[in-house]
Amino acid sequence: MNKLISFLGTSNYHEVYYTFNGKTTKQKYRFVQEAIIELFGNEWNDNVEIDIFMTKEAKNKNWLGKNKNPKAYYETGLEDELNKLMNSLN
Repeated sequence: MNKLISFLGTSNYHEVYYTFNGKTTKQKYRFVQEAIIELFGNEWNDNVEIDIFMTKEAKNKNWLGKNKNPKAYYETGLEDELNKLMNSLN
């Protein structure tokens, strides 16, 4: 089993390219978790677990999108973005 453990903060994240060992993401991402999935997701099998630790404030600002919480920073939150990326790997 592969497991990604990460933390989500309350910052207003900006989209950037992420680079690891000379490999750069194909697109800009707000959240590092998205970049990790792009950079390493093809190495994972269907048996992957992702645990994101966050406070209630981080959940409201960055996990949920505006469709679930009008006070969120973004139209889509990390929850939506991770679901899209994981579905693209299947």
